[in-house]
Amino acid sequence: MDISSQKLRSGREIVIGPEYNNVLKTNSFTVYLGIYNGAPFLASLLEQLQAQTQRNFPLVVVDNASGDESWKQILAWPTEMLERIKLIRNPINLGGVGSFALNLDQIDSEWLITMHQDDTYWPNHVSVLGKAVANSSKDEIVFFSDMGTQDMEGKELFTPIRQSWIANLETPQSAFRANLVQQSISYPSAAFRTSAMLPIQIPWHSSSFPDTEITLLQASKGSFRFVPELTMLYRMNPKSESHDLNPKERVLGPFASLSRVMASDSFLSLCLTIPEEHRHSFSNSVLDGIDIRLGTSSFSELVKLIAAETMGLAWDYTDTTSREQILATYKLAEDGRTTKLLEELGAYYAGSHVTPINRSEPLSDAQIELENLLSTAAPLSNSQADNAQRFLLTFIGKLLPLRIRRKVISFAVRLYSKFNPGSPWNLS
Repeated sequence: MDISSQKLRSGREIVIGPEYNNVLKTNSFTVYLGIYNGAPFLASLLEQLQAQTQRNFPLVVVDNASGDESWKQILAWPTEMLERIKLIRNPINLGGVGSFALNLDQIDSEWLITMHQDDTYWPNHVSVLGKAVANSSKDEIVFFSDMGTQDMEGKELFTPIRQSWIANLETPQSAFRANLVQQSISYPSAAFRTSAMLPIQIPWHSSSFPDTEITLLQASKGSFRFVPELTMLYRMNPKSESHDLNPKERVLGPFASLSRVMASDSFLSLCLTIPEEHRHSFSNSVLDGIDIRLGTSSFSELVKLIAAETMGLAWDYTDTTSREQILATYKLAEDGRTTKLLEELGAYYAGSHVTPINRSEPLSDAQIELENLLSTAAPLSNSQADNAQRFLLTFIGKLLPLRIRRKVISFAVRLYSKFNPGSPWNLS
């Protein structure tokens, strides 16, 4: 992840403690703490940082242009703490993901451990994750510990079942499927290999779904490991970025994110690694997972089409499940060359004659919704010339040689486009 805007980068205020670089040399990780209007939590955060059993670690604190006293309060922390801190203040509030992307260039260690301003971290948090990264293998890129739950007042609550307790993270494909259905990696209690985070590029303007999008894009790059040791309490804060979303953005964000993931080189690379005998079950799990995450709607039908086409590309359309998903969706649009090709491919791979899919089967509500959407969508670039335009072009074509005709028509189209700037012929 990276924001290369020089205006945003140069607009940061950066204060580096005199011992920061020395401490950095003795650690393989940096603790990253993002702050936004965090004044109510800063006194508790300072106590938690000072109470860590592994204390001599580099700390990067980013104030995301807070409107409260956060920056002033942090500058007043004890000298022994400030000496090993790199303190950064963003020029504007970029949101949690944007702030992280802008300041990832300030992480100089192999690993980074994230902390959130409103959660409570126990004294073992840094040492547990620090030990994990110190003993990591080359393919391990994420570690995350267990976490409990607390209310806004800090009272510990009963912790419901966590996805991390049961998620199958043993292989890239199982980890992808698990996090597609339900985010299993706990970002508030995680350590990330910096080199595996840097290449991940996602839009950072929305706080809807970024954790899952990053996780799914990382699935083909390395392995994730859960450390079953409780190190923190997650605060149920209804005003946090991930919770303070309106219902429509809760739909739009995952749809846009999963569309990008399913069309990505990362997902294609993951598909290419899946043995032939596992492709059928994997494609089923991906398509089912999309329905679980997005609900059954035209949104999920479109994302399933994108996912199925990527799987089809990776496997030369040999897998029945992904091929038939593409076929079923294209049948909503047309009953021609594309559907015929897919049917013939299926018959060829099966070693049989073409047997068209039964068109009498009722469509699902989601398919009907998508079919209606396709029927009402008419791009301007697909519009046909009217009778008068066709007659005029034919007349000019018969009357003038090509060399002159080209100049006349080009002039006419440019003139037409000036008066009709929304025309698909306006290519200026």
